[in-house]
Amino acid sequence: MSNDETTSSSFGDLEEYASSWAESGFDTEAISEHFNHNIRLSDIEDIETTIHHCETLRKRLALANEEKTYLERLRNPFNIEDVELDFMEWSKTNLPWESACYRYYPLWSSDDEKESQYWNLLQNFVSFDESSWPAIQLLAPFLAEPDTYENLLHEVSKIEESEARQRQMLDEALSVLREQGFDITKPMGNFIEQLSKIDHYQAISDRKEYVLLDIKNSIQPFDTTLSETLEKRTQEIDIEDRESLEKLEKNIQTISHHLKERLVEMNTMLSNWSNQGFTYLSTTQISSSELLEWEHMLPEIEQSFNVHSAAMERWETISKSWELDDSEIKNIAGKLEHTETFLEKIEGLEQEWTNLELRTASIIEHWEQFGFDLDIWRYRATEEPRSALAGLTTYIPHLEKASELMDSFFNLDTSLGGEEEVGQRTTLLQTADLDADILSEMEDWIEKRTLRNTRHRRMLEREWSQLMREGKTEFEPNFSDLHSFEQAIASIERQGQQHQFEHSSSRIINNAKHELQTLESQGWNVGELINLAEEEPAEFIRQFSLSRVAISNISKIQRRLSALDWRRDVTKGLEISELVRNPLSLKGIETQIPALIRHLSSRPIEEEEFNYPLWSPTQRPVLLPKKDGHSTVKKHVIIQPQTTLEDAQEAILEAMEEKVEVETSELQEELVAVKEEAIHTIPAPLVEETASEKPIQDLNEKQEKNIETAPSPRLLNSFESILKRLSLSEGLAFNAQGNLDTKHLRRTLAEHVGIEPRDVRVDRMIRLLLRLLPSDDAFNDQRAVLIDNIEEVLPKYQQWIRMRLEARHSGAIGNFLEDSIQLGAALERTPGPGVKVPLTADTLPLPESSNVQDMEKSVQRLVEALDLAAAGGVN
Repeated sequence: MSNDETTSSSFGDLEEYASSWAESGFDTEAISEHFNHNIRLSDIEDIETTIHHCETLRKRLALANEEKTYLERLRNPFNIEDVELDFMEWSKTNLPWESACYRYYPLWSSDDEKESQYWNLLQNFVSFDESSWPAIQLLAPFLAEPDTYENLLHEVSKIEESEARQRQMLDEALSVLREQGFDITKPMGNFIEQLSKIDHYQAISDRKEYVLLDIKNSIQPFDTTLSETLEKRTQEIDIEDRESLEKLEKNIQTISHHLKERLVEMNTMLSNWSNQGFTYLSTTQISSSELLEWEHMLPEIEQSFNVHSAAMERWETISKSWELDDSEIKNIAGKLEHTETFLEKIEGLEQEWTNLELRTASIIEHWEQFGFDLDIWRYRATEEPRSALAGLTTYIPHLEKASELMDSFFNLDTSLGGEEEVGQRTTLLQTADLDADILSEMEDWIEKRTLRNTRHRRMLEREWSQLMREGKTEFEPNFSDLHSFEQAIASIERQGQQHQFEHSSSRIINNAKHELQTLESQGWNVGELINLAEEEPAEFIRQFSLSRVAISNISKIQRRLSALDWRRDVTKGLEISELVRNPLSLKGIETQIPALIRHLSSRPIEEEEFNYPLWSPTQRPVLLPKKDGHSTVKKHVIIQPQTTLEDAQEAILEAMEEKVEVETSELQEELVAVKEEAIHTIPAPLVEETASEKPIQDLNEKQEKNIETAPSPRLLNSFESILKRLSLSEGLAFNAQGNLDTKHLRRTLAEHVGIEPRDVRVDRMIRLLLRLLPSDDAFNDQRAVLIDNIEEVLPKYQQWIRMRLEARHSGAIGNFLEDSIQLGAALERTPGPGVKVPLTADTLPLPESSNVQDMEKSVQRLVEALDLAAAGGVN
């Protein structure tokens, strides 16, 4: 039988090997399965080698006390690679030196004695503390020379001595702490952990000593009882209860700080009293030990100070006014312990002061009944009643003369003017400091005024006499004032002028009726104007003049009305189309267009196929010469604006229509010719269109299609961000094809233009956003950058709005536009202290949307205006 043949069941040595493996704790069945139950003689050597390797690994695991963890897995010797990898991974953290030492094991395994020495060294290494692991790693390279075993043992002994010293140091530190009264058990863990624990205990011990010292220094000077209590609490705190010690330390610091503040406040108050001239028992400063006693007395002392200081002010006023020098009062003034005696003496002086005030006030009240303003005398009486009474007594003759002059003012005839001057002079006599010059000037003015009124009445009497002679009146003049006299004369003269006016008005109405007939023939509904001409001629003349302006704008008004989406309210559209035929209703329709836009934008579509019935006055068609022999077709043209309009109404129309260029210069010449030809009519221009030219309607459809093209993603993201900031997220809508609906977005923004009162910067921002809407050119990315620049400064400006509202006792709700409107009303009611914020609509002309460079400048100016630098905390 060859060596490569399968071992048969009669091979006797296999059973001996299997028995030996089983005795060593290996699973023979697992070994057999590894070879698929076909073990050959050549495999026995491999098995023996693997088992020897496993036994070595078992020794390593035994040293690390990890044998139980891997014992079951090592029963199958062919698991050794996986187990060894797991053990090496474990040893990196728990025995980092083991792998380095095992690298030299083959050098020691050749001899049983050296192998025994090797395992003896590793046994010592395992017994060392974790703090000695670096020293073991330094010794690992010396294992490469087994002959240096004695040297290695010497180094191991050094490590053992070092650990012994560390143990002794830890024991001594524990003894010191126990002698200080701490009941501490020996810490667990390695040397580093034990040292850390001892350091922790020593830190707490030092902290306790510091707390006790702090109590003696900062608490004991103020309150010895409190100091003893805190010291006792400190001693009772357990060494492990670090939280309680920290809490007590904070409490001590708080108490100490509070006591010191109270002492400083008390001494500051006493110092202030001393500076004002007040003392209590001649004390200006107190010590720490006196604080609690003075705080106990403080309410009573403060009450004495308040009463004494008020009495001191009265004493200073009276003594200065009356030049008193009472030594008895001076000696107790400012001494709070003598407050009651001081008050008694001051009350006597005040009684005399009050009596003088009452006598002066009685005289003042008498003359105030005649309308004189004697507040200055009342003030002087309160300041010093003795001198005020003497001065008022000498002033009474001037008041008596002024009272006589006021009676003369009352008797003057001021029906034709001068009543305001009389009032001013009366007010002057009542409020001025009267002297002889003022009274003399008033007397002279009364004489001159009386003389002028007499002359005027004589003149009117002569005119009345003339009217009586002409037979225009038969009554004698008996009028109480000059105004009624003049009114009577003017009434007689107006009676003659009325007839002339009625004749002139009749002529104007007759001419207007001919013009109304012309308008009616053109299709206008002039019935209301005709009735007005019959019933109220004067009102008819005014209304018809205003209606002419509206009639001349019929083309513009109809263009704007036809651009609205009447599919959303068919009934309203039919009603408006009928009202435009009435000139009186047409005046108000143009002003209602913004409201109609808001109304229609909030409604769903009622009838998809509805078209606004466009009406225009019937005109005599004006034809243009034929071009190149082509056949001509007469077609009404609605003239579109040539530039972007600035107001909110035209901004909304821009969402519904684009510019339409008139294809020939003949159209403009035709319009001029039609206007010159029509006198009382409003012609709708007709233009000749060649059969080869496309209708304007196709051009509009093409432009509308271009409007709904998808914008760049970056511009769309910019609009999403800024609309969210403005609380207008619903304004970003998409049509059925998934493209951006710029019409809806433009209407959403335009609804917020021109609101007053509101910060003009908000209006400017919305108008700029309207001009930054997506376009079919190559500048959409640049527009996105401009929108991002505006959006970056909005948070700071929104915070400015919130601060301004809060300063006016109002709160922001978080909606940017609504908060800006609320702030506008608040600023109009309560302007700020600095430069007044403009609260009007923005009317500055802005560049075209295609002019990106000028748009950048406009946006930069807006950003600088919204992001103003703060000055003193106020923007």
